[in-house]
Amino acid sequence: MSIDARIVDSKTGKAAAIVGGNALAVNPPHPSLSFNATLGTDDTVVNVVPAKADHVFCLTSLLLTGNKSINTNVDAVVQIYVASSETTAAADADVPLISVPVAQSSSRDITGILLETTIGKWINAVTSDDDVFVTVLGYYIKVEG
Repeated sequence: MSIDARIVDSKTGKAAAIVGGNALAVNPPHPSLSFNATLGTDDTVVNVVPAKADHVFCLTSLLLTGNKSINTNVDAVVQIYVASSETTAAADADVPLISVPVAQSSSRDITGILLETTIGKWINAVTSDDDVFVTVLGYYIKVEG
């Protein structure tokens, strides 16, 4: 016995879709934006994603790449965090998001994230050893009221 049903957003009237293999399509509501930064100096705050008033940022993926100047014996530790300003240090972070080691001449791809930040906040990064190149993928969501 089957049930004829629809999943519909009451605000927009948009319905969920069934895709190949009879799976319910669940996608982010917006395509990802790309934000890039170079962590070129040890222990120096770099703003990666700017704050947007009345918006949260939904982080979907990270790409971290270390170059040849990272110490061969000790990985660079990259901290990514939510902050009150573009210059807020990691020690004063509103919300620590992730801390990842990055080895010399290597890349770290972190995908499948669906992490929502705080309204109107910055996403900053800092490294313990230079140079690490950071790409943050995600999208802004406007928060009503």
